[in-house]
Amino acid sequence: MLELDQYSFQEIRGWLFEALNDRAPVPKLSPDEPPDVAILAHEHTLGRTTRRDLELACKELVLDFTHSGGESVPYVDALLRLAAGLKLRELAGPLAALVRRNLDRPVISLEVRQAIALTLIDLKELQPVDFWRALLNQDAQAFAGAALSGTLARSWQAGVALLPDLPDDPMLGSAVHVIFEQTLEDLSASECFACLRALQDIRTSCPPALSAALERLLYARRIMQGSAPRPTNRLREALTQSSRFSAARAVLGHSKPSRLAA
Repeated sequence: MLELDQYSFQEIRGWLFEALNDRAPVPKLSPDEPPDVAILAHEHTLGRTTRRDLELACKELVLDFTHSGGESVPYVDALLRLAAGLKLRELAGPLAALVRRNLDRPVISLEVRQAIALTLIDLKELQPVDFWRALLNQDAQAFAGAALSGTLARSWQAGVALLPDLPDDPMLGSAVHVIFEQTLEDLSASECFACLRALQDIRTSCPPALSAALERLLYARRIMQGSAPRPTNRLREALTQSSRFSAARAVLGHSKPSRLAA
């Protein structure tokens, strides 16, 4: 990708569009490596001006997408992952606005809406709880995990309150276990204990698969015996170093097979 240092901004923008559509060469470790992953792996080798132009090109392409709502799912998937990888947090507002415009009468596909929801989580720009509840009401199976993660980012209390409204799904139950493990690690000792107590109180109001997952979590934390050990860090490294489509993230609620559920 070093040749990009010789490109003008418009040339970089055109190359990026083609590369994310798998129509321009990108140095990959394997033929099936997604183009955004390859770009992010080599982005640090570019000059400062080129990196700035690459970020600006990515921003413009995302904004073009938010205005049109078009383009193929693989392209949008790669584009949004790249935006998240480049930490372009200012794009969260336009992406959230696009989702809101598609709540009542969706025009963009379910897969694209899922990709946007996960990107909003990755960009770490908090969205209101009603935003995530609206997505959950639109398609509980498709957005359950994303809605839970987005709500927990606001507060653990809001995340706990959402649990009874989630669908009864064993894969989601496993995800809930992992998500709350990570949440507990980020809380103080007193907050951790309060969260565990709240989970114990609400467990019987949850769907069976979620109730079973919470029971396993509570048992592991020994909350049922009246003690709450200090949270461990056994999941933190795996979660923070994994990609957004790793095993931990892949079960964040998808209603049908797609790249997002791979």
